[in-house]
Amino acid sequence: MDGVCSTVLMLRCLKRLGCEAQYYIPDRFSEGYGMNIKAIEELAIKGCKLLISVDCGITSIEEIRKAAELGMDVIITDHHIPGSQLPDAIAIINPKLDKCEANYHLAGAGVVFKLCQALSRNRLSEEEVYTWLDLAALATVADVVPLVGDNRILVKYGLPRISTTTNPGLQALIKACGLEGKKLNTWHLAFMLAPRINSAGRMKTAALSIELLQSSEPARATEIAGLLCRLNDERRSLESAMFKDAVLQLEGLPDEKQGIIVLAADNWHPGITGIVASRLCERYNLPAIMISWDQDIGKGSCRSVPGFNIYQALADNHRHLLQYGGHRLAAGLSLHRDEFELFKSDIKNWAIQHILYEKTEPELNIDMQVEVKDLTPHLLRELELMQPFGEGNPQPLLLLRRARLASARLIGKQQEHFICKVDGLSAVAFRQGSYLNSSTGLINHDLAFYLEENDYGGNNQPRLRLHDIKPSFVPDELTRAAGSSRFFNLTQMIEKDLSQSFNIMLVFPTYRTLEKSRPYMDYCFSRKRSGKFMAECR
Repeated sequence: MDGVCSTVLMLRCLKRLGCEAQYYIPDRFSEGYGMNIKAIEELAIKGCKLLISVDCGITSIEEIRKAAELGMDVIITDHHIPGSQLPDAIAIINPKLDKCEANYHLAGAGVVFKLCQALSRNRLSEEEVYTWLDLAALATVADVVPLVGDNRILVKYGLPRISTTTNPGLQALIKACGLEGKKLNTWHLAFMLAPRINSAGRMKTAALSIELLQSSEPARATEIAGLLCRLNDERRSLESAMFKDAVLQLEGLPDEKQGIIVLAADNWHPGITGIVASRLCERYNLPAIMISWDQDIGKGSCRSVPGFNIYQALADNHRHLLQYGGHRLAAGLSLHRDEFELFKSDIKNWAIQHILYEKTEPELNIDMQVEVKDLTPHLLRELELMQPFGEGNPQPLLLLRRARLASARLIGKQQEHFICKVDGLSAVAFRQGSYLNSSTGLINHDLAFYLEENDYGGNNQPRLRLHDIKPSFVPDELTRAAGSSRFFNLTQMIEKDLSQSFNIMLVFPTYRTLEKSRPYMDYCFSRKRSGKFMAECR
């Protein structure tokens, strides 16, 4: 995604300045993500004299040396972490080299936008250059870089440009996503537009996305946008199957969940491994590496958690790898099958020694507790003043206690999304169908959520986008508080007996204590079909 937007930005600028420019996108399945010798040789044969890299090149020592031997000048634009040796290019533009705080976290497209600004000075109007903010903002959000410093400025002023873009390709994609005429925010970019642009490179070829964003013909743009939506649906189906496969492997082998998750398989789609690795990080609060084998060569995607530098982990274990690159939270690698077990063992040992956080259940950092009466359009407008939200500037997470969930049901093609009403307001949890169970409407729940505008049907009312829910009687720190509770231990014993088909009778001393305990008992046992819960009041 970052490379696609960077490429289109660079092409726009060079062509407006009167340069003859072509692009080359490596095939991620056969060539990997960055520069490669074969591609350099092909470009030399075609007469290329100047090679400008976008979103790659900072570790391509041999490739750039080869380009120089073949008579090419090379300019590197990249934002990834440099190695101990820099390539011998005629120019290197990378914010990680000067360590200026304002632009240190620029995405690849942010670096290219800065270059385009410099090249266009005194040649093109500022207003024309600013029209390119649409792709710079889109890539910045999609690449999950911190929205601080220059990144925040690019996204803040780029978002309105996306909503009113004149780019036929981006217009077609916005329409295909059902976002036409809507005020777009970073969530729309990250979870609706970006996945569809990414789907081309993951499932087929990134050239499709470049063609879309360069298209000047609305009919062709509409055709490509529809194809990207279908590819994204296919990607989601594959992702779901791969995630289930990975979880089955992990649950069957407890030792795999120590230090770092490292999994490999022959049948995994290499374009999906990064997404699945991210989901494994979220589920297990551990860094994860997913490797897909193509005969004897494995290509892997790595995702990490705060407090664990995945790039450094790869760098310190590079003796097992053919290639690697990336940054603290995301990276890629390739290796030979014969090196896998040694790599896995060494990087697990490295992780255990260098892990900088305590492996616990992920914590929710609540920004503010609210009452139902507070959930008004006025509060929504106040929260929107803090936009754009994203990495480094998270959307405020709110807490509502003892909420009653009404009209709960599942929606989506695969019934994967949970939706309900909270005091008349809509609440939705994406990919959380498990929230719907037999106790959902019986008991009050505590809700951790983001407040956002629900423009469905033109109502423009606040909506709760649920991040997590729990029964109100369950303590916030369940492991510590409930784990020491005699009542909690009792339910554990009862569950064990029920699983063995024993009948259990609980006797409460008064009706009041029965009523007080009933919500918790309903929650614990309403889904148990192996036995009957009976209560006798005395």
